[in-house]
Amino acid sequence: MISQSKLMSIQRWEQDGRIWQEWREGIPGPATCRAVVPVVDATEGPEWDAVWMVAALQAGLPRRASLRGTVTIGQAGASSMNAARLRKAIVAARNGDRDRLLRYLVDIAKAHHNQMAYRPLQLNLSRWARETADALSGDPAKVGAVCQRWLMDYTKQVQKLAEGSEEVGQEETVDAHV
Repeated sequence: MISQSKLMSIQRWEQDGRIWQEWREGIPGPATCRAVVPVVDATEGPEWDAVWMVAALQAGLPRRASLRGTVTIGQAGASSMNAARLRKAIVAARNGDRDRLLRYLVDIAKAHHNQMAYRPLQLNLSRWARETADALSGDPAKVGAVCQRWLMDYTKQVQKLAEGSEEVGQEETVDAHV
């Protein structure tokens, strides 16, 4: 398992954008090694890939979305466009397509800032890293369970948000008729 405190130490390395560049190029360089090796004490393998993915994701997100190791993806949750993006991200994770996974998660995080009326749904990056490492280990049942849980958590939050906005809309209609 990857410890949360070690994972949080990655954040001090994300500032200059080199981890993001190295991730996009697919070649771990000095910045990636300085950040990831202390967390997993290795230079390859599924845990390495998972932590590198988390570090790159944090470095690539808008600054507010990457604070304290939390990726905020749900404030735009009532939008069907973002629900579709999340489903695509889950498929990309299941298929091990890190570039697409990263692109969809960044798109969702960016949409969050445009929809400030909704409460955030947060995915803890340390949990995400551990589950990604498990998924990368090659256990198809584990990959399916992780992806299904992400989708269920997100769906529940979207339903709560939709119910809350319907109640507000109904109250406004009643007030208008009075």
